[in-house]
Amino acid sequence: MDGSVSVVVAAFSGADALSSCLASLEAQRDGAEVLVVASADEATARVLERFDWARLVGAGPGSSVFQLRARGLASVRGSVVALLEDHCTVAPGWLQALVTACRQGHPVVGGGVENGLSSRADRALYLVEYGALLPPLVDGPAPILSGVNIAYAREALERCRPVWLHGFYENEVHDALAGSIPGLRGVSGATVTSHLRLTLSVACVHLFVGGLRYGRHRRRQLSRGRAALRFLLAPAIPVVLLVRLLRTIAARRSALLPGAIAALPRSVCLLSAWAAGEAVGLAFREATP
Repeated sequence: MDGSVSVVVAAFSGADALSSCLASLEAQRDGAEVLVVASADEATARVLERFDWARLVGAGPGSSVFQLRARGLASVRGSVVALLEDHCTVAPGWLQALVTACRQGHPVVGGGVENGLSSRADRALYLVEYGALLPPLVDGPAPILSGVNIAYAREALERCRPVWLHGFYENEVHDALAGSIPGLRGVSGATVTSHLRLTLSVACVHLFVGGLRYGRHRRRQLSRGRAALRFLLAPAIPVVLLVRLLRTIAARRSALLPGAIAALPRSVCLLSAWAAGEAVGLAFREATP
């Protein structure tokens, strides 16, 4: 690794999470630029005193993870840029696997996301947020990748800079790049483990806002008639997503199915919040000043 590689860590989960994340990254950074994007508080400063190879990029209080990503990306120097979140720990070889795939000519690469928590509530949140990336992933074309574990050729990002400058939403970036890159690529050796923990109310708000943004984005892409049809079908979204999720689990790691079924009530609640947000985004235009 060298200074031509940058890692952006969006930090919003607290000092303990950030410390664990950086500890897992330390042995493999090998000279890479590491930017921690967070509010500049005393707890964060103490963590970065220990990991003095990481540089703080200050962000305003209450910044969303999407704003944190964008602020970090605007400050990177590397030709390959990896995105990570502080609730994740990285597996050995994570960074090298992403960088190697990028340098082999794949502009957007990413890996799987494991669940590091065991409660039913935490399992439901993991499945809704990251279940589509349940390992094992194969090396090859990927239908979806997450900003929690992804890397880009910086040149590709610069081509669509206006899209992410004020908030990095990976689906919008990937849509902007479609047609100019070969596609998204999964990397089997680049796995992270998520320890994300949110209360049900906070998780529902987060998913509603995410669905709202997604719905507005889709509204701009669709004709009025197709947007109206998607709005009418919004109540079916939780069912469709759950079926897709259970099929993924059955295909990749069937031993997890009983736990996923036990978490279904909470998963339905979370997915319903997303579907409600998407429906509102499809139905109403954004307010303009």
